[in-house]
Amino acid sequence: TIHRWKLEYPDFREALSLGKEAADAKVAESLFKRATGYSFDSEKVFFVDGEAHRVEIIEHVPPDTKAAMWWLQNRNPQEWRDVRHIKHDVEKGGTLEGWLNNLNGSVVMPVDDTAAPSATAGLIADEE
Repeated sequence: TIHRWKLEYPDFREALSLGKEAADAKVAESLFKRATGYSFDSEKVFFVDGEAHRVEIIEHVPPDTKAAMWWLQNRNPQEWRDVRHIKHDVEKGGTLEGWLNNLNGSVVMPVDDTAAPSATAGLIADEE
């Protein structure tokens, strides 16, 4: 098996490791290009009066917002994490049951709120 070969043959293990590094670098480069946008040389074929005319053009792929967010969230999660915090307290006279019914599927995360302790003080993180 491959696992046994990696144990028995250090050169084989090293070759696998280098292959993984090269593949990871290629994917990182491609993701970066996708996140920031890029241009490439291309060719279009036009037919005029039955004749094919090839024209060299430069095509542009605009930045991909999802790729950019994925890149940022994974490179710097503290700065770019996709969590929104909204402080919620039960209104005076409200009930815990009423407050919970208004969450609409949101996730409740406890907070340390020593300035104004409340049985229902917390943060809501919207799920997407």
